[in-house]
Amino acid sequence: VALVTERRLVQQALIESEDKFKYVFDHSVVGKSFTLPSGEINVNQAFCDLLGYSSNELKDRTWQEISHPDDLELTQNAINALLSGEKESVRFTKRYLHKNGSVVWTDLGTALRRDKNLQPLYFMTTILDITERKLAEDALKEAKEYAENLIQTANTMVVGMDTRGNINVFNQAAEAITGYTLSEIK
Repeated sequence: VALVTERRLVQQALIESEDKFKYVFDHSVVGKSFTLPSGEINVNQAFCDLLGYSSNELKDRTWQEISHPDDLELTQNAINALLSGEKESVRFTKRYLHKNGSVVWTDLGTALRRDKNLQPLYFMTTILDITERKLAEDALKEAKEYAENLIQTANTMVVGMDTRGNINVFNQAAEAITGYTLSEIK
């Protein structure tokens, strides 16, 4: 009787543990996936929402089908590093393709789960949406390049200094007027 009771308690604890894990996976506010070494994915609702698909639409897809084509090699290299044992986990920036065709930038972290014989079982992956941050970075970079181009091509001498008085901007007009280059006056 004690052995039967102990088994029931162990089974109940296992069921509760599985239920807790499933709840955390399903209700996470960030994208989560389990990916088989063959490429098939099992994802949570946050991942579906991130890419605009239903879980049924993603059920028979592989990670390659929803990844930006330019990031396939990057992702495969990360997977290979995990499979070979070179790395325990990887983290990198990766693009996915939204159902509407737009690009979704992500910060992706993944680790490989192995069985007791060290054979690969699945990749456990967390996916954070960084699209807005990436777009802001790109816009800032473009604005900076535009401003630098305006300064360099201005017909007026432009000289800029940092807070220590070091010259860090010296445009083409300044070089023409003074006869010096920025590297010569630093």
